[in-house]
Amino acid sequence: LSLSLSLSLSLSLSLSLSCGFYLPKGVVEVIDTNIGVGGTLVKSGQGIPAFQYWYDFLYGTVVLLFVLIVCLVGAKLFAKTTTVTFVIVLIAIASAMFSFGFVSERTISFPPHNQNTNNITLVYTSWSWQTFKNNIESNYSVDFTDPSNGGGVNISGDLKNPSRAIPEGTILALGI
Repeated sequence: LSLSLSLSLSLSLSLSLSCGFYLPKGVVEVIDTNIGVGGTLVKSGQGIPAFQYWYDFLYGTVVLLFVLIVCLVGAKLFAKTTTVTFVIVLIAIASAMFSFGFVSERTISFPPHNQNTNNITLVYTSWSWQTFKNNIESNYSVDFTDPSNGGGVNISGDLKNPSRAIPEGTILALGI
């Protein structure tokens, strides 16, 4: 029992640490894409310096400092910021639902800094019966069921001794 408890606690701790360090990366990408030079929320040629290593490092440091201040101040401020975050998320969901219904058809191009999508554009159709039918009747020609993509999920019944093999495989996978 103590081994499984310590494994679950170590997994929870590692996940919380990784989320803590990936939070600034996500925020920096949002800053770069939206209010950086050439961003979606600023006029052409305006915005803060973006997509440069040291500026992104600076923005990420500021985000981590904000998180540190919230943690140092304590649980009371954390509870207040949780409420504010909840309200912001509700507003974002409401604006997304509003835009689904009231934004007209438009062409969306990828940002110019994305080298993998140079010649790709997307078309947002809002509510469209034709788009709905096309999405329902999709013709998928690639099978993604190899084991590395989850094709072997839920096969514990095929194992000779699952109560031993599953924890052993998990520990070995974490070691790799």
